[in-house]
Amino acid sequence: MIEATKKNKVKFRIFENFRFYPPYQFAMDLINKGVIGKTERVDYRMWNALSSLSGWKVPLSSWKWRFSEKGNYNSPQLFDDGYHKHSMISQFLGEPIDSVLTWQGNFRIKGVLKHDTPSVVIYSCKNKSHYATWNVSVHKFMPMESNYYASDEYVEIVGEKGAIFIPGCTGSFFENCGSSAPGQAGVHWIDEKGKWHSNTEMDTDWMSSFVNCSREFIEGIREDREIELNPMEARYILKIGLAILRSVRNNFKEIKIKDIRDAP
Repeated sequence: MIEATKKNKVKFRIFENFRFYPPYQFAMDLINKGVIGKTERVDYRMWNALSSLSGWKVPLSSWKWRFSEKGNYNSPQLFDDGYHKHSMISQFLGEPIDSVLTWQGNFRIKGVLKHDTPSVVIYSCKNKSHYATWNVSVHKFMPMESNYYASDEYVEIVGEKGAIFIPGCTGSFFENCGSSAPGQAGVHWIDEKGKWHSNTEMDTDWMSSFVNCSREFIEGIREDREIELNPMEARYILKIGLAILRSVRNNFKEIKIKDIRDAP
């Protein structure tokens, strides 16, 4: 597909809505402006619930393909949804990921269907002091509000001279916590002088990431410019996902990204 688009000189991109979620875009702007210095660590926390205060009621039949080996390597969390998380972690780190190491527990939906959580992924750069983690779990119940899936996220980005905290994304877990910890939905950051800042007035609706991503594609075509996510970076993110599965299937062994050629 990449070769065909080059040959025919047409636009080709991978739809990646998470990169167009307004708080994540704002955080990347802070990073690019050097507000926290070079990123040294990213911690990405995610909660999923079978039952919550509100959210979509998704029948298991809709998830069938995600639990198949052929359709999704039997990894609804790590491979399907994980692509978005690998994408964001890669972007926040701002340097190539050298290896991954995955730990996985054992949760069964209704005591029968095995889910690929809880899981913790460690993403290491060549400089091992620069790394990231993704901690994801599923629970029978969470006191969570959501207009979409019964899930939500929390991101912590630590740099050389400051840190950024991003509560919320898919759901509305943090919508009503006000000024109490861990912070209202939006972006909170501390600069090198120890001064705290917050932006909670921005759009924090997950739906907007899809709208913004679509708009970027259209405007990129109109203006004849590079459009995120380019297919070569998308292949790199795919390699990260496959390496994570290889780690799980090899007794949680550390796997080098460069060693991934095809399947897990």
